[in-house]
Amino acid sequence: MPESASQGALRVSPQLAADPVILARIGSASAPVGVPGPVEPPVTLPGKMGPLASMASAYGSYVHGVAHAERMQQRYGEIYRTMFMTQPMVAVSAPDEVHKILRNEKNVWSTAMAWEYLFFDGLNAEGGNPGSLLTLDFDAHSLARKLVQPAFSAAAIRGYIEIAQPLVQEHIGRWIAAGEVSLKKTMPAIFPAISNRLLTGIEDPAQLDRIDRALRTTSAGAQALIQRRQFNPWLGRARSAYGYLTSLFVSLVPVRRAHPGADLLSQICQVSGGPNGLEDEAMVRIFLTMLLGAHDSTSLGITSMSYLLAKHPDWQERLRQEADPIGPEVRDAKALHKQEQLELVWKESIRYMPITDFVPRRALRDVEIRGHHIKAGTLVGAMAGLVGRHPEWWTNPRTFDPERFSPERAEHKKHPAIYNPFGGGAHVCIGMQLATLQAKVFFHSLLTRSYVSLYKDYDAAHTYRPLGCVSGDVRLRLRVR
Repeated sequence: MPESASQGALRVSPQLAADPVILARIGSASAPVGVPGPVEPPVTLPGKMGPLASMASAYGSYVHGVAHAERMQQRYGEIYRTMFMTQPMVAVSAPDEVHKILRNEKNVWSTAMAWEYLFFDGLNAEGGNPGSLLTLDFDAHSLARKLVQPAFSAAAIRGYIEIAQPLVQEHIGRWIAAGEVSLKKTMPAIFPAISNRLLTGIEDPAQLDRIDRALRTTSAGAQALIQRRQFNPWLGRARSAYGYLTSLFVSLVPVRRAHPGADLLSQICQVSGGPNGLEDEAMVRIFLTMLLGAHDSTSLGITSMSYLLAKHPDWQERLRQEADPIGPEVRDAKALHKQEQLELVWKESIRYMPITDFVPRRALRDVEIRGHHIKAGTLVGAMAGLVGRHPEWWTNPRTFDPERFSPERAEHKKHPAIYNPFGGGAHVCIGMQLATLQAKVFFHSLLTRSYVSLYKDYDAAHTYRPLGCVSGDVRLRLRVR
């Protein structure tokens, strides 16, 4: 089997215990180079399978979001079999079992095999493991994560604020001048560009636009229902787009290493080179994981929170009073950390309107979940969005209540697995700090400069398309302060 650059650079250790059939197909538990076919969930589990169930599941999530998952849990319980697109899956929303899956103390769950199965398979034209943080596990993943962790130091974060703040203020200034903005139409064009600028350091609008289109093409092709290239032209385009992104950033590594900026790519280049670091292409593939992950998720969370603040002007005013003493510009992360009310609202927004439906894993060997025999290779979804609304652990979970995250109540600390908006365990999203920083910079600038209300009031729902966000166009009025 082909060996990727990441495997050679990360020097993966001997095999972990895995089913021999699975191991023969993937080659390595730490850096799989193959994807086993689908494995049917046990018939002892409730739930429906097959094409009709797949269409019903997709429609339910698309229209009703997390409410669809709540109805499924009410009907089938905390563990059931279902379909995610065309893939059979076991859905798990029992907090104790979710905790076991995310902690993975017995090394039975493969993150890499799950993400290869759902997204990355076929993107790497050279074959082998794509070498992303999502397709590496165990020792290979730990080493890669350790090597890029310094890119999130306090000094690096200050640099990110310096890049993000003027870009955010520029766009918000235009919205205030116009008196309105439709976030669902505006954010997909604006905020990914800000994120791309923040992460890549590229300033040329034409090149940023090409990067944006390549990221969208990669995501669209990788998530297509039909995964056979001869029947799906999008998959071929996704592979070409992924290759373009890889080549582009590999070519930029020597430049950023010699002349670093404040962007994330420059920071990673500074800490990943040398004899003990990653090879350039391996580092770039890890960087692309962050770029793909940040492309839409932060803007969706901000859109949902903007709607919730417009619906709850009392909380909007609390955040404004907290932000005013700092002034319109944030100098460093310490100022953002002092905005405790803003932290409460951000946490509640992504709990109430979750971005992630589930955290995927595949079993490396046979395992039991509450007495049900799960075969090696089975796709399991730890239902992070659904657990965030579990009525046993949250007070009135279908209501917007940021105080639930206050030190006095701390509902999210009642159980270690009920609040995982960025995943959990060893694979918790390394960019979660950066996503939160971008959201805080955005709302600080927005609320210190304007009053926000809905252009036309409506009661929104939650949807997954496939990431989660508030429904409707979120058209806002902005009145200058």
